[in-house]
Amino acid sequence: MRTVLITKARRGPARPRHARQQGLSLVEVGVSLSVFSILLVSVFSIAVETSNFIGDTDVDHSVRTEVGRVYGRLSEVLRKSGWNELGAVEYPRVTKGGKELEFRLLRDLDGNGHAFDSSTGQLEWSPTIYSVRLDGTTGVLAVYDDQDQVFLLGRHIEDVDFATYIQDNSLHLKEIQVSITASRTTRRGDVLQHDIASSILMRN
Repeated sequence: MRTVLITKARRGPARPRHARQQGLSLVEVGVSLSVFSILLVSVFSIAVETSNFIGDTDVDHSVRTEVGRVYGRLSEVLRKSGWNELGAVEYPRVTKGGKELEFRLLRDLDGNGHAFDSSTGQLEWSPTIYSVRLDGTTGVLAVYDDQDQVFLLGRHIEDVDFATYIQDNSLHLKEIQVSITASRTTRRGDVLQHDIASSILMRN
């Protein structure tokens, strides 16, 4: 009886499966870089848009605040004034087609500690004529004594209009109607604008 021995060819040690998966092909590297680039661009775009939105919101808030502050300061100044005459000219007086307002302020002229004559009781007015006007070059609205700026009302002002409205002439009850427009430009070049239109009541 013949015995046949069958032997298996010897092979080297078996390679682990993960050994065949080491390293990435150029295609896989390219795809990974593309995905990463798209993700990076998306994140950057979101960051830029968020920054622009926050910047626009800040500018919008500052314009709203500025136009309200200007109106408040102007109201405070004019309420310290009043209707009066000097050389047959009545003040406050709207001039320059509604772009400028002239007024006078109460002042203690006789030194009695009050802005009225102690013997007659009449109000005493400063001879100085002040004017509210806008510098179109700088956007500054201010009170001037002739050419000297004496009180800053606000900045970033684009336009201002004044008008006189008589409520009751017998009571000397009048209003100065005021329209103020403020604007600023954002970093993207957009112009944000706000205005306020109201009236300031004065009565002597």
